[in-house]
Amino acid sequence: MVATTTGRLMKFSKRLPGDPLPQQMVRSLRERSGLSQDEFAAAIGLRSKGRRATVSAWERGVNPCDGPAAELVLRLFGEYVPALLDSPVLRSMAAKQWNRTGEPVVPFRQLMFVPHGSRFLDRDTMRRLYAQTALPTSQVAHRFPVSVEREGRPGRLTKEGWSGTLPESSVLPPRFAWILRPDASFIHREVCFESSHPARWPYGNLGMGQFLRVAAQALFFLRELYRFVGVAESTVLSCWISVKGTRGRGFAWEPFSGVFGQRPDFILDQDELEAGLAVPLLEVYSSPVDVAVSLTAELIGQASMELANDGALRRHLSKLHQHDASKGDSSSRELGFLDDWKEATWSSETNT
Repeated sequence: MVATTTGRLMKFSKRLPGDPLPQQMVRSLRERSGLSQDEFAAAIGLRSKGRRATVSAWERGVNPCDGPAAELVLRLFGEYVPALLDSPVLRSMAAKQWNRTGEPVVPFRQLMFVPHGSRFLDRDTMRRLYAQTALPTSQVAHRFPVSVEREGRPGRLTKEGWSGTLPESSVLPPRFAWILRPDASFIHREVCFESSHPARWPYGNLGMGQFLRVAAQALFFLRELYRFVGVAESTVLSCWISVKGTRGRGFAWEPFSGVFGQRPDFILDQDELEAGLAVPLLEVYSSPVDVAVSLTAELIGQASMELANDGALRRHLSKLHQHDASKGDSSSRELGFLDDWKEATWSSETNT
């Protein structure tokens, strides 16, 4: 699928340039334009005598509409779907940070966000970013991105951007790490700490709520960040979520979801999962919860489509928030930023 609508959220799937278009999309775009198959073929530059048959084959799924033809069809007749932007430099920096002792901790989960379009934040703006945009301790116990409070500072600022690890000591492997670059790209990595106790829930597996929690933290932080630096609503944001160290593990619901002690139905053979979405930044500004849920669903769907249900995941995030709010003590809060988040919307959507 190239583009889907979930509620008010328009999301783009993990499509790369040249990937084939679904046959029903080709037909829909042609019919919406009011062109015959022959006219449609001519409009995209097909000149052979069998051009109508070429379009017919695309629409029937006999042959794929891919490569340059697919990109031209999207640009001329549909909403152009941008490819996901990757950031090898950011990935490399995070890996170096995580592997600093030579004994990296696994399993770990990672989120990466790359805004489309070139930009470069000056040093003065970068200097003010953390204090102005990080989620405070009243909402997330150790702030987000995690604060190391080194000599009164939240992290380290260099010409390559902000970075932070916890623990900070270079002789210990990080359990949290993050980098924010001057191009406004961001990466966060953390240990899947819930899987470290085989004798307790989730018995060495992965808690779905923990992926929802960190995705929501990241999206609410980025909403503040991109507003602060003035990134336009029309900007597309590539969002990546991954987990490494999954072989022999599965995804499990948190105990308060009503399935206390339940073990995963699906155990993974592969050691790493990754998924991505490209979303208009307007949706991050207006619906960060929706984006967090959709991103999490994309990842979990690679293990089990049955679990990758946006509605079920959204209700679970609401339960996570209720559980978090019941703690009372802000020193242990993780989802305090949701306290004032459209309370009427939460109640109406979680009761459906």
